[in-house]
Amino acid sequence: MIYTDKSRISDELGCEHDWYQHGKVEELILDRAGKYISDEAYHILASLGITNLGAPAGKPWLKPFIERVFRTIHRKLLARFSGRNFSNPVERGSNDPAARATLTVEEFLCWLVRWTVDAYHNDRHSGLGITPLQAWERATADVRPKTLSNREMRLAFGTRLTRKSGRHGIRVICLNYQTDFVIKQFADKGPETAEVCYWHGDVGAIEVRYDNGDWTTVTAADEEWIGKTDDDLREWLVECNEINPEAEEARLRLIHELDKRSNRLKCLNKLYARPREAQDLANAETYFSQFTDTAERRHLAGPAEDLFAGKVQPAKAPHTLNADNGAAAKTPQTSENPDDDLME
Repeated sequence: MIYTDKSRISDELGCEHDWYQHGKVEELILDRAGKYISDEAYHILASLGITNLGAPAGKPWLKPFIERVFRTIHRKLLARFSGRNFSNPVERGSNDPAARATLTVEEFLCWLVRWTVDAYHNDRHSGLGITPLQAWERATADVRPKTLSNREMRLAFGTRLTRKSGRHGIRVICLNYQTDFVIKQFADKGPETAEVCYWHGDVGAIEVRYDNGDWTTVTAADEEWIGKTDDDLREWLVECNEINPEAEEARLRLIHELDKRSNRLKCLNKLYARPREAQDLANAETYFSQFTDTAERRHLAGPAEDLFAGKVQPAKAPHTLNADNGAAAKTPQTSENPDDDLME
């Protein structure tokens, strides 16, 4: 979220201001929690050129700004709702946070975004002397923050997949991606498994590589999706699955009329089978009952034999036409391999 414009989130949640602040991070100070020192975290930091400084455990004063933000959120946002856990058992006393909880996680996240954009960004900060929004505008008036290209975002934060290339290119979710690079690869080597890097922030292109080679950008075959996000794609899929009640009613009514007319035409042309009489049904019952499998019949039949266990009679020699007079003549049968003509 640091790297991306979050105006869409603030718009959807009804914020009065846009959450457009974003840029490329050059230095991070992190504690030593397991998720911050994992191979995945170090890979992302290294691929983006971020300097990672690890703060020692148990020394919160070495990262005072984030610790102060936690206190601000607690006092100015969380304190307005019941169900707080308080800072320590003394403050909590006999209060039962679980019994007094009123917010779901989803609603809390909505209020957190709105509070951040409309309240915190516009609240005068004692350390700055101005609001965070004013500080951002002043700092970026002359020098805009560095940003990452969509390709860099894909390689750093994208989901790694494996897909097989085909005549349509490479298909991810429901979109086909195809460029000259993919076409040539398919023409030279046929269907081949490729490693794909897909990022939800830009579904108009993916990164592709074969056999651990270099990554190549491959755009969507349909230019409509260039520059669109995964949210746009999923919204389109939902719209495709929606059914217009009036259109559905018209479709079903037409099918009913088709069937009705078809039945009428069959009756007029005497294409319907006549209803069976009692004797016809009895005959059908007698006919099908002979194939009924019962324990008595299995006992009388004895053990089943292998279909190919018995001797197979050699086939008779086929008759051929004499080349001289066209008369039928028998082809001589050799005794070496009497079953050669079995399939004939």
